[in-house]
Amino acid sequence: MGIFSFSNWLPGKKKSEKGSFKQMKSVININKEDDDETIRQINEDVEYLIDLIPTEEDFLGKIKTYPTKIKWPFLIRLISLNSLKYRNLPDLTEIRNHVSRPLADQKEIDVSNMRIKIKKLLKKYDVPKIHALSAIQLFNDINQSGLGDNKKFQALKEALIEISKVLYSGDKSLFHVTLFIKIYVKYIDSLGERINKKYKDIRTHTNESVKISAMNLHRKYLQLTALLQFKGKINGIVDLSSRLKGTSFITEAITKDELSEATLASYKEDTKTKLRSGKTGPEIMLIELSINLLLSNIPIFKKMIKKNLSQIPNNSRDFILQKEMVRVVTEIVDFQLATFSGDRVNAKRIANKIYGNALDTISEHLEYAILTKPYEVDPFIKAAWIAKESKGLVIDEDLEKRLKEAVRLLKIIEGERCRVKGATQRAFDLKQSIEDIIIEKGWEIYI
Repeated sequence: MGIFSFSNWLPGKKKSEKGSFKQMKSVININKEDDDETIRQINEDVEYLIDLIPTEEDFLGKIKTYPTKIKWPFLIRLISLNSLKYRNLPDLTEIRNHVSRPLADQKEIDVSNMRIKIKKLLKKYDVPKIHALSAIQLFNDINQSGLGDNKKFQALKEALIEISKVLYSGDKSLFHVTLFIKIYVKYIDSLGERINKKYKDIRTHTNESVKISAMNLHRKYLQLTALLQFKGKINGIVDLSSRLKGTSFITEAITKDELSEATLASYKEDTKTKLRSGKTGPEIMLIELSINLLLSNIPIFKKMIKKNLSQIPNNSRDFILQKEMVRVVTEIVDFQLATFSGDRVNAKRIANKIYGNALDTISEHLEYAILTKPYEVDPFIKAAWIAKESKGLVIDEDLEKRLKEAVRLLKIIEGERCRVKGATQRAFDLKQSIEDIIIEKGWEIYI
């Protein structure tokens, strides 16, 4: 039979318990530090993902310019040498055709040789055309390489920045615009997958700071969905590229001189005289405005679009309306980004601006006009659309006025004054959704 022991009550054992408590406390502190480190890493990861969303020009970093005229003699000589580089550029047709082919049709040895060739050209000719080829080659390499996902995504970002800077330089050939579309859509899709995955991982986290990060990430994901709407607007530029296949507009951008000639010919309503490019003034204006209209959906190009539009004079009603159709798209994108981010104050400010500008445009240029061009219909549609989107942003009294004015404007599009194909159906559909809101609010539909 064992001997009963009072050793658990001895002073020495109390010290041992005290030591165990210290050890336990130490373990708890270590775990707490681990948790703090994990939370810090989660929040940093979220910030990193948010910074990857291309909603500001800063996303591109420093944008290189290519000067054309400087007063100082030494620099003139320097620029002359640079211009000589442009003139001595080799024929890039073979490289363009190669990088544009489906990846399945490209042999590894050819890809490797072309990669080396582009690098050598880039070293010798620091010009946008070669940077564009470098961007698409990098994009192709991403899809073929065995790199990890993170490195692939970083390379994709580099390709997007490089092709974006090509467009910013003024080299907006249809070939370059098409390359941009391909890279941009892939980047936005890939980023959306990453953000969505991260949000699902942290949305049920109990830590307050992580909850805030999750909410911010969700709002940014909604912003990303706004950017993805761009995918539904690329058919026009694809059709334009098909129609112009074989012309210089595929590989060469419209120069300032050509644009100046085109605006003058369009102002004179000269639709027959062929300019140096082989196209008429109105045809060149159509190409220029189509490219700018597409790129106006991309927020990182907002300043570039403003600069491009400033090169078109306001000496005709048609120019004013065409420029306004492009410019308002940049504001609509800003409105959507503000809405999805939860910035109601900014969203309301932009909505008021869009609505007011649309009414002013109609009043000054279209009050009694027969509407035969899409850019003549556009202010009516935009005014009605933003009136509908104003629900929840303005007081009911102002909303009722806007919606009833919107119905009046859309009836004009449905009437005899409008002769633009497809506009009537678009106006009808929009009017139906506006009338639904009016009925929901209990207001009279007809004015």
